[in-house]
Amino acid sequence: VPLLIVSAPGSTPGRRIAQPVSLRDLAATIVDLAGHPDGHSLGGRSLRPLLAEGGTVETSPVIAEVSHGIN
Repeated sequence: VPLLIVSAPGSTPGRRIAQPVSLRDLAATIVDLAGHPDGHSLGGRSLRPLLAEGGTVETSPVIAEVSHGIN
């Protein structure tokens, strides 16, 4: 994700994360921030630890695909 802005209670304002993250992690993060325990069942990982100063999460592979269509 080139730019993802998340504002949550307890997060560090203006924190820039250099680690690659995916949009598939967004739903799991929102569910985690809401306090629901089953965010991991959505297929992504919660990025909540990255919102705190010095937090880390396990990296996931970066995958890109380009489709040239039928032409």
